[in-house]
Amino acid sequence: MKATRDVFSTRGKQTTRVIQSFPTTDLDPAKPHDWQKANQLGLELAQKAFPDYQVAVYTQLDGKGHKLHNHIIVNMPNLKTGEKYHEHQSWQRLSRINDEISREHGLSIIDREEWAPERRTMAERQLEAKNQYVWKDDLRGCVDKVMSDVSVSSYKDFSERLAKSNKLSTKEGKAFHMSF
Repeated sequence: MKATRDVFSTRGKQTTRVIQSFPTTDLDPAKPHDWQKANQLGLELAQKAFPDYQVAVYTQLDGKGHKLHNHIIVNMPNLKTGEKYHEHQSWQRLSRINDEISREHGLSIIDREEWAPERRTMAERQLEAKNQYVWKDDLRGCVDKVMSDVSVSSYKDFSERLAKSNKLSTKEGKAFHMSF
């Protein structure tokens, strides 16, 4: 991959990574055949989503849930044009392609309507499981409260309202500082 980037003089971000995960109800990590199937599904996603790019597919188990998943590493330069891969809104496109592949192989599809609107870090989930304080929940609650106020109609209103919450303030309009 490095040689290809050198040929095209690719600068900046060199690769991008896509993670494709499978529930244990679809692929059982105790079955060697399912490891091979997971890898094949990763190759299929890579070929459909990145036909003119170099890719590497690594299949492994995650640490906590012991679910099979793929790390698909995509080299940024297009092999035909040398142009860098643009990731803008690729998540939706990749999700659609992955869903098509999953349907073709009779696998589960994530119901994105029921999917959590925000992502939570492993540390947040672990704190929550221990019924410990998660400061980001306070931040989310504060932001959600301001966002639901119909009188807030501009970024300026939004920023001022957050500053009045005594939890968030801005400094030179650039950084948020929290106090809990």
